[in-house]
Amino acid sequence: KLPGAQLWNNYGCTEINDVTYHPASQEGGGTVFVPIGRPIANTRVYVLDEQLRQVPVGVMGELHVDSVGLARGYWGQPALTAERFISNPYSREPGARLYRTGDMVRVLADGSLEYLGRRDYELKVRGHRVDVRQVEKAASAHPAIRQVVVAGWPLGASNAQLTAYLVPRPGMAVEPKQVREYLSELLPTYMVPTLYTVLEALPRLPNGKLDRLSLPAPDLTSSREEHVAPRSAVEQKLAALFGEVLG
Repeated sequence: KLPGAQLWNNYGCTEINDVTYHPASQEGGGTVFVPIGRPIANTRVYVLDEQLRQVPVGVMGELHVDSVGLARGYWGQPALTAERFISNPYSREPGARLYRTGDMVRVLADGSLEYLGRRDYELKVRGHRVDVRQVEKAASAHPAIRQVVVAGWPLGASNAQLTAYLVPRPGMAVEPKQVREYLSELLPTYMVPTLYTVLEALPRLPNGKLDRLSLPAPDLTSSREEHVAPRSAVEQKLAALFGEVLG
């Protein structure tokens, strides 16, 4: 037992080591998200949008870090180094750089940071920002699904379609139509995947982690929703108008 010990939550990454610290005895922002506190000495943090503009207090942005302990880059990977280590537009020091962490945070009213999740898990769908983990959580509750991964298609697109990769439980079958209907009862329309692919197993890296880049192209034909013809005079008029506009 160590009665005088203090518990601290430190945020860091391989490219920099420790970045921020937060004493566990202090409350965060009163939400379910994790407080990561303030930057350590000789470290500056910036919460920026996609145009590298600083966002207001309480607004989500990507965490960028400038530190004396910043790595030079990735060995033998110049393209990745150029993508993740960028020039610091907020520093007057020659050669100052920022590391793009890929972590989404927000600044609280007291100036501390709150961790919201990875940028990799956030997609823009029909003008809405979607955290795919929320969709995965809802889909994983389906009784026939053992594992599920939700991603955007095409991979890396700025405004992609949501596609779900489903691994069924042993001895059970997964029907995309049934999964779509199931999710429609739980999620807003824009969060319901439009494409579904059933796999025997998810692709894995040698260390056992999910290999998202090896996810196959979804079946664009079998995963589409069935066409429902107009059922009333109003729907027929609307269909005709859309037909004229869209050709």
